[in-house]
Amino acid sequence: MSQTFIEIHTIDILKEYINSAVKEAVTSIIPVQVEKSDNPLLTKKEAAKYLGVSIVTMSKYVKNGQVKAVTISGSRQRFWKEDLDKSMKAMKCYR
Repeated sequence: MSQTFIEIHTIDILKEYINSAVKEAVTSIIPVQVEKSDNPLLTKKEAAKYLGVSIVTMSKYVKNGQVKAVTISGSRQRFWKEDLDKSMKAMKCYR
């Protein structure tokens, strides 16, 4: 015979439980890379400017798999500066 126990908690404790559960679920699905000051997360416009290319060219690089993008909020893309450097070295187009 199984028993069910109900515990009474404050709103703050329930919020803590929920935040912890959500954080655990999200980090198990999405790899987390901590942003460092020397490796910022750039918008597509900032990444294109950093590489000295147009936004259209930047989109082509992503589509062709030449540049790694992080997708956030549906279709928005962000780029780790370190990944851009690695991609340009791999394409032998490094400035």
